[in-house]
Amino acid sequence: LIVLLSLVLVKSQQQEQPKSIFTFNGLVTSAADTIYSSYSLIAENIGIEYTCPFVDDIFDSLNRTLKHKIIAQDAAVRLIMNTFLVWEQDRRSGFTRPLVIAMTGPTGVGKTETAVQIANAILSKRLKQSGLNSKKDFPKGMKIFRGEDYSSTSYLIQSLGTSGAQANIKKELFDHLSYCYGHAVVIFDEVQKVEPNVLQVLASALEDYGFISSPITSPTDKSITYSTANVVFIFISDIAEGIIKNLLLTVGDRSKLPIQVIRNKVKTALDNQWDRLKLSKEIKEVVPFLPLEPIHVKQILRLKLKEYEDRNTNIFKELLVDDDVLELMIGYNNIEYKNSSNVLNTNYKIFAVKGARSLDKAGPLVHLKNLINDIITQCHPGR
Repeated sequence: LIVLLSLVLVKSQQQEQPKSIFTFNGLVTSAADTIYSSYSLIAENIGIEYTCPFVDDIFDSLNRTLKHKIIAQDAAVRLIMNTFLVWEQDRRSGFTRPLVIAMTGPTGVGKTETAVQIANAILSKRLKQSGLNSKKDFPKGMKIFRGEDYSSTSYLIQSLGTSGAQANIKKELFDHLSYCYGHAVVIFDEVQKVEPNVLQVLASALEDYGFISSPITSPTDKSITYSTANVVFIFISDIAEGIIKNLLLTVGDRSKLPIQVIRNKVKTALDNQWDRLKLSKEIKEVVPFLPLEPIHVKQILRLKLKEYEDRNTNIFKELLVDDDVLELMIGYNNIEYKNSSNVLNTNYKIFAVKGARSLDKAGPLVHLKNLINDIITQCHPGR
């Protein structure tokens, strides 16, 4: 290893260092470039893995994960798959750019879940959640920013102003990409809440041949720059929710409404909002999510119960839930619905106001789990 390191260092010193920072593995410029270039070359030669590597076949893993985990958003999933396919083709051809996606739609329809499942699918390593008894883990390389933390009423904005919030986002993103050597899935949730101009600091990271540089706080600081060519940025919002619902009501059957029709209408409506956030030029793809009807809430409930069963195979052999119980759980007493119709009242729909979000927290799914836990406690005291 020492001999190999020496050879790599000699080779890197002999060759003229490229001025471009746009390399596949998030190279570093300035005084530190030799060290990081050498690390990358060593990694390639002796098989050292990146901290947050992608899976070998991104498209296949993403396809399997989203089709299994995301309910009632088939058109959105197809659009996401097409977007990743083009990105992968660009990367293989040498055109380095981050993938920047905007997901928009009503509350509780699967936008954030989809973003997290994208991270689950394409990042190959897991990181255990902190906590003594925690059994949960999450994809190593996923970073989530929450819009409310950068809203006009947030502590950051109130105490540090827009420039302070910008510095915070830039530092957190740079630290994350530094740790992950440029491989990451970065999610901005509820971006509609962000104070205008705060996200402008990300412009260089989101554009073609994007990059992000380390903050300079003193004259002695070394400037380190990472390419964002291997970063997936996902911006989530509820912008244009009304447009999506109205378009769905015009056709009645969601399978008959081409996703590109919704996408184009929504993208036009989004432009003003993105311009307000100084993001309009950087958003490469808009993915609309449709509202959920009772049948979709029921399908999601089935999936959640199956996941609950799979996590607790050491407690019970099988979890069988009668269909009548499912109907009761998604009924009007447990889930808030709203009757909607188009202008001519020719199409009529019942939408879940908060989507599937009402199943969790203090909803019927939590109530059922509590009942099951009570039974388990009676059968197995102390467990």
